[in-house]
Amino acid sequence: ALQTPLAEAFAKQLPSSVQFVPTGPLIWGRVVDRAKSEKLKVGMLAGREHCRVVVHAGTPHKRGSQHFHVYETMDEYVAALADLVSAVDKIPNTFLIIKAKSTPLNKDQLQAMLPSSDNYLNSIEEPFLDVLGLSDLLVSLASTTIEEALQNRVPVLLYGGEGRYQHVEAFEIVPDSEVEPRAVYA
Repeated sequence: ALQTPLAEAFAKQLPSSVQFVPTGPLIWGRVVDRAKSEKLKVGMLAGREHCRVVVHAGTPHKRGSQHFHVYETMDEYVAALADLVSAVDKIPNTFLIIKAKSTPLNKDQLQAMLPSSDNYLNSIEEPFLDVLGLSDLLVSLASTTIEEALQNRVPVLLYGGEGRYQHVEAFEIVPDSEVEPRAVYA
């Protein structure tokens, strides 16, 4: 099922004998409930409700998985999260929420692999759409979460996987460049 033109472009990257069917939005067209997300923000970030929130949403894959050139390996996933934790630590009034869909690591194992910081947390139980609604920026490499963020007017940073892939066309940020307002950055 091809829900969007972005999904169609992604599907056509590798030759396949699969018959694709354009369906239009199935579940990725939901609008966030900002009031519900604001209540969640107060609960999750008690005392830090006025921080800017960066949400990382991604899923690491095995090297042999389908679209292996796209997805992050577990090492790349952890490295990208470590980079984000370190970066957010240097940005005043900013907080990182790691929204892990599923990983071979549990919450404690993942936390042990990341730099120590009071500026992030792992979100496990909270619904993704509610977390997305409280975010100021979504960070991901290749995920339908990118499309959900764009549909809900949340800017996206494509990051991870050593930069080998762009899920959608993005404004590339390089050192010492001037950043222009865009919906998607890489």
